[in-house]
Amino acid sequence: MGVFGFWEFCYGDLVLPAPLPAHALYLGLVEITHPEGGRESSLQVKVFYDDLQSGIRAAAPKEFQSSVPESWAEKNKPLIQAYFRKHLQVWVNRQAASFQLQSVSWEQDAYFLQFRMQCPADWDLLQVKADFLMELFPDQTNVVQAVDGKQKRFGRTTPSNPGLEFPF
Repeated sequence: MGVFGFWEFCYGDLVLPAPLPAHALYLGLVEITHPEGGRESSLQVKVFYDDLQSGIRAAAPKEFQSSVPESWAEKNKPLIQAYFRKHLQVWVNRQAASFQLQSVSWEQDAYFLQFRMQCPADWDLLQVKADFLMELFPDQTNVVQAVDGKQKRFGRTTPSNPGLEFPF
């Protein structure tokens, strides 16, 4: 594999990245878990590793650092945080919630990103805009699961409908 994490081809003396083969599915998963009465929630994102690398490379080409999947996320953690601040937004009771990237793990073909989010103890309404990777992949769908105590809500975002509302 080349320095770009996928096959390369040569054109004279120039080495160019070859396009990645298309996935059968462009899918991201978001799980927001709020313990009843808690002021902190967890937010987990699961995304294909090559898609995330493509998104970060496109968003910050000068700062992007190539690496093997196991260590790539740690090298690019600030870029990942900035990317998701722009492409994953959460409002609790109509107030923007901030979240911080805690860790990234790599399993087989996906990254699991763990965030911590400060939030009100009681939720009435959760709004989520999850348009990550949609700027690159027009077929991208992101499935969102929100859990507040014992209540669960599910939805999906697409390029034509990047936002969701969950009443609790």
